Amino acid sequence: MTSRCSSHGGAGSPLLPRLAARTTKAAYRQSGVCSTACGRQEFVCQLRSRDCSVAEVDVTWTRLTRAFLGVSLGLALIGPAFAASSLTSDFDVSTEGWTHTGASVLQQVATGGNPGGYLFVDNSEGDITYLFAPAKYLGNLSAFDGGTVSFDGNMLGIGGAPYTAAGLDYGHLRLTGAGMSATLDLLPSPGQPLQNVWSTYTAALDAASWNKSQADWTTLLSNVTEVRLSVEAMFGNEVQGIDNFAISPVPEPRTWIMLAAGLALVAGVVRRRR
Repeated sequence: MTSRCSSHGGAGSPLLPRLAARTTKAAYRQSGVCSTACGRQEFVCQLRSRDCSVAEVDVTWTRLTRAFLGVSLGLALIGPAFAASSLTSDFDVSTEGWTHTGASVLQQVATGGNPGGYLFVDNSEGDITYLFAPAKYLGNLSAFDGGTVSFDGNMLGIGGAPYTAAGLDYGHLRLTGAGMSATLDLLPSPGQPLQNVWSTYTAALDAASWNKSQADWTTLLSNVTEVRLSVEAMFGNEVQGIDNFAISPVPEPRTWIMLAAGLALVAGVVRRRR
């Protein structure tokens, strides 16, 4: 088949509409039946309808692919703005509103944490030491159902035998709200925190892990009024470091889903062109 161009779209040479997109021009040129000699953005060709249809379909798929990838990228960028963010305390500049009972000293230390600053706890003998989370960890935590709760701990100094009383020992966490409570030990007895080493303790934030029915768990998370962490590890005086307490939501799979869908679409286009 031959292509004949006319600067004025003469007889026998129908003038196709202006096509601004470069991908459109490329698709027509690759079809082997069009040329761009007659104008900067005009195609003057003698084409069979079948050849035009093939080129137009190629252009359509190119545009769809670009549009889909653009939407996917947009969702990946703005999606986190609508998702729940982790609640964290890194203690780099202050105690961040954490309070205590039973500890002789509770203060922020600027260096030596994991990394940066940390919460220094000097526990006096005869008291069970509890740490209480500030207001940002309270209220409706429903968005964190299925997520995780974690903290970093370091036993900086010991002064007696291990303390292993069930429900009171190191790493025991209690959530209270809506007329009920749920407890979980992030370091079950007889486990003990390591000395002079930062360790991370993590647990799932779900009904099964906290031994609650889903109905009760949902009700509790809807109105949390207290988050209490026990850091009692020894009989006798003990010095501890606490860092990076966090309540985190379920990771968002949106980006991976969009990427997989985009790759599948591109693969389909490639197969079709073959």
